[in-house]
Amino acid sequence: MLDAFLAVLLLGGIGAAMGIGMVIVPLIFAPRKPNPVKYETFDCGQVPVGEARVRVVMRYYPYLLMFAIFDVMSFFLFAWGVNYRQYAGVASVPVLIFIVVLTIALARAITLARRKNFW
Repeated sequence: MLDAFLAVLLLGGIGAAMGIGMVIVPLIFAPRKPNPVKYETFDCGQVPVGEARVRVVMRYYPYLLMFAIFDVMSFFLFAWGVNYRQYAGVASVPVLIFIVVLTIALARAITLARRKNFW
């Protein structure tokens, strides 16, 4: 048990050291001479032309919502189903609440998908 805890602490320490290193190294080695060329927009080596802000089509947003709902629901229901015998009486009510909440979100996504212009 202690070995597993130390492994998690070691992994967290390595992650923190890498994160701090990614912040510190550019502060040390990055050039600091500002000029107008550095503040221009970079567009793959070309001079940028036109408007930078474009309108994003949200046509598939409800389907993305449905995928996320089914994805999360399947992960948790699979884990609950694997251990059903062990947690049958204790976890039945929270799982039912979980299913009801995600079903409400799914119903909202379906109503959004039926509309033509929902945004």
